Amino acid sequence: MSAFTRPATTQPQTESNLPRSSFLTATPLYLAPMVTLTHAGVRHLIEEYGGCDRYYTEMISAEAICARSEFRRWYLDLQPAPERTMYQFLFRDPEAVAAVVREVADRGALGIDLNMGCSAPHIVRGGGGIAWMRRPDEARRAVAAARGAAPHARLSVKLRLGEQRAIAQVAEFAEALCREGLDELTLHPKTRGEPESRPADWRFVVELQERLAVPVNASGGVTSVESLRRKIDRFQPAAVMIGREAVRSPWIFAHARGEQLEADRRAAADRFLELLSQYQPAEFHPTRAKRFFQYYTQPLRWGARLFQALKKYTTLTEIKEQIHEYFENHPEDRFPNERRL
Repeated sequence: MSAFTRPATTQPQTESNLPRSSFLTATPLYLAPMVTLTHAGVRHLIEEYGGCDRYYTEMISAEAICARSEFRRWYLDLQPAPERTMYQFLFRDPEAVAAVVREVADRGALGIDLNMGCSAPHIVRGGGGIAWMRRPDEARRAVAAARGAAPHARLSVKLRLGEQRAIAQVAEFAEALCREGLDELTLHPKTRGEPESRPADWRFVVELQERLAVPVNASGGVTSVESLRRKIDRFQPAAVMIGREAVRSPWIFAHARGEQLEADRRAAADRFLELLSQYQPAEFHPTRAKRFFQYYTQPLRWGARLFQALKKYTTLTEIKEQIHEYFENHPEDRFPNERRL
């Protein structure tokens, strides 16, 4: 029997299911799925700072899991909070979706998210991610396959706008998916070709919500607690996914709840390296450490210089020593007292 639980159409607000983020008008806050970043080590780090309403795994290849990849146990690890963690899968055909949903149905996850929004060129060339928006009939069949494989699963899809900044195409696409049994949808309101530096336009989230009967979550563009507050006040999304800013500041969810915890950037970096060693295979340590510190160092005064130095090292011990040296030379960066605008 599937361990998934599909949400009721209406769910009473009890103490156990109230969002942790009630400080911000009760809007749930989620850790966004990010390749090489939202593995169990990072999720543990954020949980130790109080956690969030929902976690997503990193984007996982459905085909690789079904092919019994040697690293599958790390990808499928749901710690530290399986009941609040969604698997996110990248896939290239509907059959792979059905197979992987059956594969993970008894692992205790909150549900399944299907990636139809990744715009990385190699993913798009392979027919995954945002490339599904070019094949709406196949995309609809993929959602139907996932729903058929787990009738009681919580099922969602993450999208971008597509090729153009217009709501009509993405709304038509999303409406077709919803008819196959989606419970919710997340929109990162940027097109395939827009750079990271261009702001996500949450007006499209509002427009899409007006057209759909399922909740629409917003993703992209949160750079601080204040920016989060402004966006929630203005756009009122069903929930908000926070990605890179949660890596830059793993305590952002706690700060959004109004918790006055003290952040220590050196201590958090040390703890991340410990968790990386514990929850990821040794083969992944160098690349995943550098991916994490690519963002974690950005708020620092000389963060770009530090990151360039870290890129030279291949062991976690060397990385830790370099980080300690940085904070010894720049103690003013160790305890952030302001939330980035």
